[in-house]
Amino acid sequence: MAPLTLDLSSLQGQSRLQQILATSLVGSLDLVQPRQIHLSWAAAQLWVQLPLATQLTPDLKPRLQTLAQSLERQIRRLDLREVSQVGLQFSRGEQVVWEHPFAYERPRPSAPRQPLQAAPAKSRRSSWLQKQLHHQQARHLANPVAAVLEDAAAVVALWLAVLLLQQGVGLLRDPTANYQVRGTNDFVPGARPESPGVTLRNYLAIQSGMRYERVRAIFGDKGLVVSEEKSDSTTPSKLTLLWQTPLATSTSSLPDSNLSISVVFLGDRVVGKSLQRF
Repeated sequence: MAPLTLDLSSLQGQSRLQQILATSLVGSLDLVQPRQIHLSWAAAQLWVQLPLATQLTPDLKPRLQTLAQSLERQIRRLDLREVSQVGLQFSRGEQVVWEHPFAYERPRPSAPRQPLQAAPAKSRRSSWLQKQLHHQQARHLANPVAAVLEDAAAVVALWLAVLLLQQGVGLLRDPTANYQVRGTNDFVPGARPESPGVTLRNYLAIQSGMRYERVRAIFGDKGLVVSEEKSDSTTPSKLTLLWQTPLATSTSSLPDSNLSISVVFLGDRVVGKSLQRF
């Protein structure tokens, strides 16, 4: 990539350089005031005045040196016309407290890359297919029975690989697809909730460490307090909340009916859960 070229003889070039340097100082706002950068350019010398945000102390000197080296690397990546010397001046009020001068050379443009001459893809495929065809013909001529058995075994292995791949893709899309619900602490990483409600999928989507507000949003209700344990003021309280399917569907035989879900919170975080059918 060609370096950015700036003409400091124009106000636009100086403004652009100030913006670049101010962006580089975002992580050092406690040390330097980026909005007050001042540039002076004359006789191929560029001076960048950087006002300090605090008094320069011996323990801040290493940070200031590291910052100056970072700004130097940033300036060297730019193509500054008619500049041969750069000086970074760190000031406090009207007094320059530290300087970092360095010689500057404009970066040389890199030579354009020549595209690699690749062999035609069609001829490579044709050559590979011909080799494979000759190899298979030689196998069948040398031992027809063994060749047929090997081909059959290869087909079966390919079929099994496809089945395993399909199952793996299914698990990646839905980690709960083949999960056997135990009823206690069924934490399934990657399980995603569906629309708010008391459902089996939403139960599996509750993860350890999840906050109460997230659980409430998943179930669509604040839950019923079953028990609350308080030990002392320094330990978070332990709270058990209950969510159940609506009474209107309690007699249904659907998978998401007759569910009673208990979630245990320590403070505001999930530490356990259980599921029962009634």
